[in-house]
Amino acid sequence: MQGKFAGVQITQNSGNPAGGISVRLRGPSTVAGSSDPLYIIDGVIINNDSPQLLDLGGYAQNRLVDISPNDIERIEVIKGAAAAAIYGSRASNGVVQIFTKRGKEGKPQVTVSSQFLTSQIRKTLDYNEYPLRFTNTIATDLSQVPVQRYDYQKEIFRTATGTDNYVSVTGGNTGTKYFASGNYFKNQGIVKNTDFNRGGGRLRLQQTLGSKASLSVGANYALSQSREVPNGGINEAYGALTGFIFSNNFIDPSPDPITGRYPSTALNIARTNPLEAINRFNFRQRTSRFIGDAQLNLTPFAGFTIDYVLGYDASTQVATGFIPTNSTAPTYTTGLARRADRTSFLVNNDLTFSYKRDFTEWLASTTTAGGTLQYERALSTGIQSINLAPVVEIINGTTVATEERTERTIQGAFLQQTFGLYNRLFITAAGRVDAASVYGANNRTQFYPKLSGSYVVSEENFWKEGGLARFVPQFKLRASYGEAGNLTAIGAYQRFTNFNPLIQGALPGLGTSTLQGNNNLKPERQKEFEIGTDLSLLNDRLGLEFSYYDKRVQDLLLQRDLNFSSGFLNRFDNIGNMRNRGVELLIRATAVKSERVTWNITGTFTHNKNRITNIPGGVVTFPNGFGLVAGVEGYPLGTYYGTYSARNPDGSLLLTPAGLYPLGEAFRAHLAPPTHRNGPPMGNLRAPYSTVFSATQIRVTWPHLSTKLAYSMAAFPCGCSLIPNRISTYLTSRNAWAAVIFSGG
Repeated sequence: MQGKFAGVQITQNSGNPAGGISVRLRGPSTVAGSSDPLYIIDGVIINNDSPQLLDLGGYAQNRLVDISPNDIERIEVIKGAAAAAIYGSRASNGVVQIFTKRGKEGKPQVTVSSQFLTSQIRKTLDYNEYPLRFTNTIATDLSQVPVQRYDYQKEIFRTATGTDNYVSVTGGNTGTKYFASGNYFKNQGIVKNTDFNRGGGRLRLQQTLGSKASLSVGANYALSQSREVPNGGINEAYGALTGFIFSNNFIDPSPDPITGRYPSTALNIARTNPLEAINRFNFRQRTSRFIGDAQLNLTPFAGFTIDYVLGYDASTQVATGFIPTNSTAPTYTTGLARRADRTSFLVNNDLTFSYKRDFTEWLASTTTAGGTLQYERALSTGIQSINLAPVVEIINGTTVATEERTERTIQGAFLQQTFGLYNRLFITAAGRVDAASVYGANNRTQFYPKLSGSYVVSEENFWKEGGLARFVPQFKLRASYGEAGNLTAIGAYQRFTNFNPLIQGALPGLGTSTLQGNNNLKPERQKEFEIGTDLSLLNDRLGLEFSYYDKRVQDLLLQRDLNFSSGFLNRFDNIGNMRNRGVELLIRATAVKSERVTWNITGTFTHNKNRITNIPGGVVTFPNGFGLVAGVEGYPLGTYYGTYSARNPDGSLLLTPAGLYPLGEAFRAHLAPPTHRNGPPMGNLRAPYSTVFSATQIRVTWPHLSTKLAYSMAAFPCGCSLIPNRISTYLTSRNAWAAVIFSGG
């Protein structure tokens, strides 16, 4: 999808081989829930949740890794109000439709492919090579001693290799068509002792049932396994990368040649030796997944069709983690053994009726009505042990078990009417009703309207008969307005006040959670207006698509802080608003087109501006952001936020003689924010938010040979509220690296 669709931002979640990707269409649209689009494979809604069964330090596997790219025929992206009108409010973040390969009429055709893959770290960090270090941390003692420096990165990273193997067979006749494939993918990670492998198969059978019916049945199975090395840094400090960052590189990280024990590489803060995390820790995950569907198409009479889709997505994920005893892991010196399991399944039933009729030569009508019923359930268990026996890696010692069960039901129905006038003016009006079980009965059911229109100017006689048609053979104007709701922003039971089991002494009991329930919650409502144009130039050798959109989200679900007297810490409320405005431009060009060579170039440009408003108290901090990532009134989502730096009256930083920040009263006495623009910094340094993404794709096609060259560049100047004197943020992409420096003072 990179470089093929305007308004699509694709980011890699992590450098791990099973890290997956995140996709954003026209910016974020929620705070509490996920802004990922709805993924549909061959008409089946799939579960793209990324549950974190192990604490790997801020990343989890993305379930898109279960799909073999070799099975994909094409991908379509639906943005704006059209997505929710067709697929319901679950598609309020947009839709990514994946169409897999199908059987073709003719003799059996066999395709075999194999790829060899390599990957490596793009750039390593500069490290301290100074041959001396201070004898101690006393500020007045500047004596130094000679040391040997070590480049830990040579021991952590590697050039990784992998293979991607694929075989498929397709064939059939006019009545029956079939497609079958098998794949095996294995890829090492750039961090030593990490890898990911996946094997699976896909089957698709299409059968014509007389002249008025057809049936299509598909099945896909994938089994994947991975070895992981935790990053650390969110809840735990046993990661390899955080251990590397805090290490003193004059310490040899290698194990003692006699005892085999790894030394602690951080003197002043408890962190894990990164080499021990790589060589001794054992974290693994295994996922078994089945996706199946049955699709029935009926045509009782000309112009009238009935489509029914039954989809099923079931997966079982098992994760195990082991940290041996007497390791450098700060909180698990007595060892850690963990096993977690998650079984989930999603069933969707979609029934659609469509009737097309041309009343006159100048009036065409398409009426569509349908409904959906979706049911989702997940069962999770976790067992964790500490105080382990030597050598043993399975659950033993002091054990704590947890369990969670969730289920969710979504229902929806819609009616859509389209009129076409003179094959050039098209008007569509639609209404949809959606309901989700996660909300209270009084606010669960919501109505969402949609209205759109398009005008094909190039179909007018004055255009065809004039000279414009030679230069601009196709020219269309379009506009739309639609509303949608976010049905998955909160968990299945977060509108309730939940109770947790506990044991006081020897007596079992219940205790309330810190989150107060709110049965008056309602879905976030999104209102989007879009206007744009599509045109082609130079005998269709050059195409252009331009869109301007204004997406406003009302009734954001945010956690409001409560008074301690309430007995709770926070509660979900509909209290925030968000706005995304932007432009999208896509240009397609055919530079060369002949019988033997085709050269296509695609370029995209996207600019999005995000703002959130109506935040209680002006600030709400987000979890897993170390207290520095927040929603700030009037600024983009995910702003960095902190306190003022202590400063002297002349505006310089207040430091001790040792060059450190002071503590206690001396520090607090200098925290009053300045009021003059030219005096000490105001403490809140914010940059305007924009997202600029451009990509160019060149494809050269010979008979039986296709070559593609893609170049992408991304720049994300983010909205930040930065307090330290200087903070540098580094952004990376496949072929570009940028540094954004915010300075104060």
